[in-house]
Amino acid sequence: MTQYNRSNQEALQAIREHHAILLEDMEVLTSKANIKDTSNKIEFYKKLLPLLHFVSFEVIPHALAEEKVIYSKAFLQPDLKELVAALTSEHQQIVKTTIKLPDVPSWQVESSLTDLYLTFSRHVQKENDSLLTRLAKDQVDLNELLIKMHSEIEQLTPNIELMNVKETQDSDIALASLITRASKLLYRSGSQLEALELICQTWKILQAKRPDLSHNVLELGIRLFEEEGS
Repeated sequence: MTQYNRSNQEALQAIREHHAILLEDMEVLTSKANIKDTSNKIEFYKKLLPLLHFVSFEVIPHALAEEKVIYSKAFLQPDLKELVAALTSEHQQIVKTTIKLPDVPSWQVESSLTDLYLTFSRHVQKENDSLLTRLAKDQVDLNELLIKMHSEIEQLTPNIELMNVKETQDSDIALASLITRASKLLYRSGSQLEALELICQTWKILQAKRPDLSHNVLELGIRLFEEEGS
């Protein structure tokens, strides 16, 4: 059964299955980032960057696509407006919590990661049990919405090799490219912490201004760790 001719029930199940994968990945990555001693910032970043990348590349584009496609449809139902507003607020809370993670003091790391996971878990359950079930009951074409969501997500997650950018009219891409190159030079010259802090700060700025670019910056940090371990 292709995505183009799913029944409503099959589309609903496909969304729930994807939610289950996202929730499982969130649990694994928040658990790995929850190291007891965060005084070694480099080790902390090694565990944290995969989580930041997951939220930037998987969770946030999914959330933005939901808001544009599914939530806008649900908002047309007067009795769903309050639920949609609450779900949108939860998206914003997930982003805020994630952005704060690189800078939280050691004693707040565990509680912040727990808060992120629990907020996401409750959010997914609310979408599955309250929003999606209701839309399916109202015979809203969930397969059509799912196809539109996929298209939105593709636009929000372009794969841009920032290290290989030569010429571009996009000033944000040009600046991100320069910063990633500088970060790589810093890392390889021995200034690893400074490089990782630069990557994280750049990610935070892009997450607010150009979320479509943010995950590309984090990929550099992850790649540097992989090169170091090889």
